[in-house]
Amino acid sequence: MKHILIASLGGPPAVITETLWAMMNPTKLTDPAHQGRPAVAPDVIHFLATDFKGSFASVDARETALRAKIVELYAQLSKPAPKVIVEYICWGGARLPDIRSQADNVLYANAVTDHVRSFCSDPNNVVHMLLAGGRKSMSSYDQSAMMFFGRAQDEVIHVLVDRPAIEGCSDFWWPDQPQKKVLNPTFPK
Repeated sequence: MKHILIASLGGPPAVITETLWAMMNPTKLTDPAHQGRPAVAPDVIHFLATDFKGSFASVDARETALRAKIVELYAQLSKPAPKVIVEYICWGGARLPDIRSQADNVLYANAVTDHVRSFCSDPNNVVHMLLAGGRKSMSSYDQSAMMFFGRAQDEVIHVLVDRPAIEGCSDFWWPDQPQKKVLNPTFPK
C-alpha cells in the first residue's frame, strides 16, 4: 500500500511536519485516543499551494524550507524520504496569489476534488487528508472531497499543538526536533 498525504500549503508550513511527526509517532501523542493507531510514514506528500508566502522571503524560500525539514524529519526517524509534490493552483497560466474570492475558492475546490478522486480510485493507495494549512475554506473543501471519495482505509487528519505559543515560532517544526530551544516568535507581542 502507498500512503499519500494531501495538504493545502499555507503561509506557516510547520503544520505539515507536525502532522508527519504525529503520524509517525502515535505513541508519543498526548491524547490517549490516538495512541493505538499504527505509525505511518507517507510515501508521497502532495501539496496544493498558492503563492502566499507568509513570513518567508519568497514562495520558493517557503517551499525549500519545508522540503528540507521533511527530509530532516524522515532522517531523524530513520525513514526513507518521501516523494514531495508541490502543485500550484493556477488560473489563466498564472499562480493564484491566495484564496480570497469565490472564483479562487472554486478553483481550489475543483483541484482538491480532482486529486482526491484520482488518488482514492487506486485501491493500492491510502489517502490521508490534512485539514490544517491554508485558508479555512480550503479545509472545508478538503473535507468535502474526502466525504465524497474517501474510503474506509482513508482518513482526515487535524493536529493540534499542545502549547499555543509554539504556533508563532518560526523555528518550531515538530515536537522532538533536534533543536530543543525555540527562540523566534513571529507573532505580534
